[in-house]
Amino acid sequence: MNQSGKILFEGDSFHWVGHFREGLAAASPDGFKKGFIDTRGRLVIAPQFDWVSDFSGGLAAASADNFRRGYIDKKGKFVIEPRFMLARPFNGDVAVATEEDNHWRLIDRGGKQIGTLRSIEVIGEEGVSEGMWPVAVEGIPDSNGYPTYVWGFADTKGNWAIKPQFSLVGLFREGLAPAAPAARGRAKMGLIDQTGRFVVAARFDYAGEFRRGLAPVVIGGKWGYVDRTGKTVIPLQHEEASSFHGEIARVMRAGKMSYIDTTGRVVWTAGAQNAGVVLSPAESSKGAASSAQDRPASRIPPKISQQSVAEILGEIDTAARRRNLDVLYARLGRNARIDVTLEGFGPT
Repeated sequence: MNQSGKILFEGDSFHWVGHFREGLAAASPDGFKKGFIDTRGRLVIAPQFDWVSDFSGGLAAASADNFRRGYIDKKGKFVIEPRFMLARPFNGDVAVATEEDNHWRLIDRGGKQIGTLRSIEVIGEEGVSEGMWPVAVEGIPDSNGYPTYVWGFADTKGNWAIKPQFSLVGLFREGLAPAAPAARGRAKMGLIDQTGRFVVAARFDYAGEFRRGLAPVVIGGKWGYVDRTGKTVIPLQHEEASSFHGEIARVMRAGKMSYIDTTGRVVWTAGAQNAGVVLSPAESSKGAASSAQDRPASRIPPKISQQSVAEILGEIDTAARRRNLDVLYARLGRNARIDVTLEGFGPT
């Protein structure tokens, strides 16, 4: 399905297919090895990778051994050798990656280090967020001894654009980013501008990325959408809701998966929960947003959705997953049901 809701191709040849970026989408025939397909569903890069990102600027981060990561071109050839433990997509001529010392480096398109980030974590599976990376420094452990992060935003030179002051952040889109103020306990989320000022008050249990003039939000387990003033545009009536990709967003209501337009009109509904669903890597084997701590389980539905967890945790990798799961449980409660598998998100 494209971003206007048109079905591009159908079939059962792939275990999952991601969102298209630059004419290609990550795909896996068996749920393990990943390659890339074109918009007609043809494999143009053979399934040979254990992990991939989306393409950005003609390059995608990839790993052939589920350990070292490098960058491939659209022919599937490594143009930056796999030497990184973690690697984020390029934005323009800059990407961020770590080596064995776990220090985040700014690298150019040749893989040369051009700077560093003063951070213990960097989120954003789509790379830089409108000229800024969401980055974190370590905070004071919570009352249960779990680690906490304090999040801010760094520019592409590694300098602080917004100093660390949030317990939870997402990516900037259309000048706004979801964020929760740094506070113990029941921190709510709102939307901040590029100065770090809340322009939509922190009153939601969770808020997603702002796209097409709308951000998905949840209160008491019901999802809807608000505009940049905080006004509810699509009522809080869904069991799940994703950010918009182009003209459509994925929602779940009464156990059925659907896609809606920016007015809330349903443009396509699956016959069953997973029928015909085209998931992005952020919604399946990676993630889309950020870290978390100290949110009580009562503030989030007991059954945490794949989309919700993906947006909270950010891109999934083995090292960061273990660290972030501790933070997630600290926020949601140890009794929360979280659908996470070793290969990514999915039924447990």
